[in-house]
Amino acid sequence: MAIVYQSKTYPVSTKGSGASMIFITDFSDSGKKAPANALDYRIEKDQFVTSQGVISSGCFGQLQTDLNGDNSVAAIYINRNISRGCIDANFPFPGGDEAKISYKIVSEGKPNQFNLEVCERVDGSLGGSCDNIIIEFVNRPYITPSKTLSVLSIEKIGEW
Repeated sequence: MAIVYQSKTYPVSTKGSGASMIFITDFSDSGKKAPANALDYRIEKDQFVTSQGVISSGCFGQLQTDLNGDNSVAAIYINRNISRGCIDANFPFPGGDEAKISYKIVSEGKPNQFNLEVCERVDGSLGGSCDNIIIEFVNRPYITPSKTLSVLSIEKIGEW
């Protein structure tokens, strides 16, 4: 038996595996960028806002590089998927104090891309730290057993 997928043929052996059916999901369209007007966000009074409300500074704080150098969070669901997104999360800045996070929109690059300065006040002699990050608003697919949702998200795509 062989599977043809995106003009490539993959031989598949089900002998002795007990498998009777093979599923392949094509995610090739999931990375396509939505046009700017298709994304549910806007800027009001120097803050990002969606139809679900103001995006908390804690959402952007999650994308900061930690003081210890950890840089491990790449994307945040902003609006609801099947559960709460960051915009209505119980804890938009897990493990920290959201009140100590602030952000400033420094400039806009390509459509839906922004240079942000994200700062966190910390106790001690350091007083605080800031991270200059590049974010992009995207609609990310969220796949459930019954449907695929398009969820507004922010991705950290670099530093400036």
